[in-house]
Amino acid sequence: MVVFKDQGHQVIGLDATPAFVKMAQQVSGCEVWQQSFLNLKLPPKSFDGIFANASLIHIPRAAMVRVLKDLKRSLVSNGAIVMSMIRGDHEGYSVRPTGYRYVVGWEYQSLARCVEQAGFEIFDHYYRPPGLPCEQQSWLVIVALNRVQY
Repeated sequence: MVVFKDQGHQVIGLDATPAFVKMAQQVSGCEVWQQSFLNLKLPPKSFDGIFANASLIHIPRAAMVRVLKDLKRSLVSNGAIVMSMIRGDHEGYSVRPTGYRYVVGWEYQSLARCVEQAGFEIFDHYYRPPGLPCEQQSWLVIVALNRVQY
C-alpha cells in the first residue's frame, strides 16, 4: 500500500482480520476496509486496479470464480487485477509456526479458466521468483483486465 501511495495513487486496503486492518492503517496512513473476500461489499465501477499479492490464496477453489466476479464488478472499464498465487494443485490447511491457515495452490491453466469465467481478459502471466527454473518458481502471477465497456 505504501509504495502505491508514495507513487501518488489513492489507495484503499482490504483485510478480513481486524488486527491486520488496524496495523495496515497505522503503517500506511491509508483507508483500510475490513471485509472478507467471501462476502465482499465493494462499490461498483470504483477502482482502477486491484493488487492481490498472496491474498487470494485463501479462497477455496469452489468460490474463486464468484470472488473474481465480485472483484471485477468493482473495477472501472479496462481496470486491472494483478494476482500472485502459490503454485500447485493443493487445497487445505497448512501448519505454520503461527497456526493453521487455509491455502489453495494453482497452476496457470486451472486459474486462467477461473479468471476467464469471471469475465476478465488475461493480459499476461509469469512465474516468480525470477532467475530460477520454472519448476522451482513457487509463485504464479496473472495480470488481467476488465474489458467491459460502460
